[in-house]
Amino acid sequence: MRDQSGRVPLHFACKDRLVEPEHVVASLLVAYPKGAALADFDGTFAIHVAAEYSTTAVLDMVFKANEAALTKITTGWSHESVMHFAVSGQKLANIECLHALDPSLMAVRGNKGRTTLHMATSAICWNNFNFAAFNFVFACDPSAASVADNDGLLALHIIAYYLSGPLSDEVKCLRLLLKAYPQGASHLDNDGETPYLICKNHDGPAYARRLLLMAAPSLDPALLRKYNYEARRHVLFLAFAAVSPPSPPPAPPRPNLLRRIHKSQGGPDLTRKIATFL
Repeated sequence: MRDQSGRVPLHFACKDRLVEPEHVVASLLVAYPKGAALADFDGTFAIHVAAEYSTTAVLDMVFKANEAALTKITTGWSHESVMHFAVSGQKLANIECLHALDPSLMAVRGNKGRTTLHMATSAICWNNFNFAAFNFVFACDPSAASVADNDGLLALHIIAYYLSGPLSDEVKCLRLLLKAYPQGASHLDNDGETPYLICKNHDGPAYARRLLLMAAPSLDPALLRKYNYEARRHVLFLAFAAVSPPSPPPAPPRPNLLRRIHKSQGGPDLTRKIATFL
C-alpha cells in the first residue's frame, strides 16, 4: 500500500516519533520485509527517513533489511545521500553509525554539489543544532572546508550568512573552518562575494568580521586595525580589573548627633538654636 507520494507504512514508522519505534518497525519488517527495498517517488528509502528522524536501533534494522539502500541517492530535488539526511536531522549517533558502516558516505555530494559539511554548517540556523554533530562531520574530513558547491559557496560563506551573535557554538564553528582553510575568508562565490562581505552585508557580529579579516587582512586593513585596537583595549581592561585590589567596603555611616538631640525632650528648640548659631 502506497500513499500519493509513493511511501509505504515503513516510511512513516521511521519518521513518526513513536514511544517505542523499534517494535513498530520490527513488526512492519516481519509483516512486509520488502518495504525496506521500496523507495517513494523521490527515491527516498526507509533508511533515509530513519537516518534523519529515528533512533540508531531503527536505522540498524532497516539497514539489515536492505543493505543496498545505504548508498542510494534520492532522485528528487534534494538529491541527497543517507548521510545528508542524518546530518540534516542532527542525529550524532546516526551519523557515527553510518560512518562506521561506510566512511565514503561523508564525501558524497548532495543537492547543488553540497557536501555534508555544507549541511552541517547550515544547521546553525536550525533550532536543533548540535555542535557535536558538526564537529564529528568536520573531523572526518577537514579538507571539505575548501570545497565549494555549484554556487561557489564554501561552508564559510554559509556560516557568515547565519552568524547572529556571540554564541559559543558559532564561534567554535567559525574558528574550525578558518583554521582548516584560512584562504576561504577571501574566496569569491559565483556572485563575487567573500564570506567577510556576506557577514558585513548581513550585519554580522564584530567578532566574526575580525576573525575573517585576520585570515584575509587585505580585504579591509583599516577596519582590522580598529578591531584589533578595540580587542587589545578590552583585554587590557580585563587584565587591570584582574590584578587591581578589590575595592574596600563602604565605611559605616557616622552617627548623626543633631538627629539624636532633636528626638530628645526639648530637642526641637535646642536644634533650632544650634542651627541658628551655625
